[in-house]
Amino acid sequence: PLAAAPPTRVTVEGSRFSVRVAGNAAQAVRLNFDLGARPATVLPRAGIAMERASGCRIVAGSLRGDAAMAEARLTCPKDRR
Repeated sequence: PLAAAPPTRVTVEGSRFSVRVAGNAAQAVRLNFDLGARPATVLPRAGIAMERASGCRIVAGSLRGDAAMAEARLTCPKDRR
């Protein structure tokens, strides 16, 4: 389902992401090259990118990934679905 979703480009603190949202799932793929990218820095940025692209919030504890790609479950306001 995520692969078929149209991507949205979002930049957060210098990290550029392609974000796809399908239902209550989101995926963010980092697009820019950053030799020093670390998951501890990039994952929170990916989460922000997912929230901005979707208009939803990330379910606590569901954000997973590395410095290149992240996935999360979303919780959305009833009028967003």
